[in-house]
Amino acid sequence: MKKLLLILLFPLTLFSQEKYTSTVYGELNAGVAFLGGLDGLPFPGCSALLGTTMNYRGFLVDVEGGAALPTIWTAKLGIGAQVKQHQITAGIRPYPMHFYLQNAATGKKWGSFLISIEIGAEALGNFNSFESLGMITFGWRFTLATY
Repeated sequence: MKKLLLILLFPLTLFSQEKYTSTVYGELNAGVAFLGGLDGLPFPGCSALLGTTMNYRGFLVDVEGGAALPTIWTAKLGIGAQVKQHQITAGIRPYPMHFYLQNAATGKKWGSFLISIEIGAEALGNFNSFESLGMITFGWRFTLATY
């Protein structure tokens, strides 16, 4: 009976030794999009998002989504790395369709500050980038829970 109990509990000890954390966060962003239809003129925007970052020994998977203006909704999916106090991710924003590179400075007392540089994908085909050639956004991320 003791052997059976040890065999059943052994997988739990393997998982408990892994350095895997998941952080749930809220995020507020503001930035500018450079619109092709207006000869690259900047157009303001903002968003309020909920997301999670899964960190496995410095390898990151970051998923977030929420409300945005002027597009009503937005989302981002990225992968990256934890480098000291920085979470550097690259990924895709499905709507408006952009490819992005983001740096979040973590470990701040009042949350993480981030900057994201994005390139619109409309020029690559039938994607809707909301006529954006690219965007620059600045944000503040605050932790809601850590697992």
